Amino acid sequence: MTTKAAADWLNTVIESDLAVTCKKGEPAWDRPDLATGAYIMWNTTDPNYGQRASASLDVWGVAFDVVVVCASEVALWAMIDLVEAMAESRTAATISSVTNRVRFGSLTRAPNPYETEAMRYALATTITFMR
Repeated sequence: MTTKAAADWLNTVIESDLAVTCKKGEPAWDRPDLATGAYIMWNTTDPNYGQRASASLDVWGVAFDVVVVCASEVALWAMIDLVEAMAESRTAATISSVTNRVRFGSLTRAPNPYETEAMRYALATTITFMR
């Protein structure tokens, strides 16, 4: 499994489960015309070694930050429910013939350092794939 393959899978699942347009990459957060929808940004890729000193590299983990921009506070609350349902149903994924554990981080209100109107109603989470 490659990082891009994981991002492709996540993009497809987000569009299907959340019924929003999903884009790969970080948008210009300070733009006033920031569109509603989801954005996927690569965060980290971590090697996970075995417990024994002689153990080789056992598992790789790749994490993506996901931000979902909604149109209003009430739409944000509904989106939180959809993301929770997605987290409960998407605990594993087979990507490029490799089974991955899928883990969701905490759902939080997305930071809004530029005080952009669109970002007032956005949630953020980190989704990790362990292969």
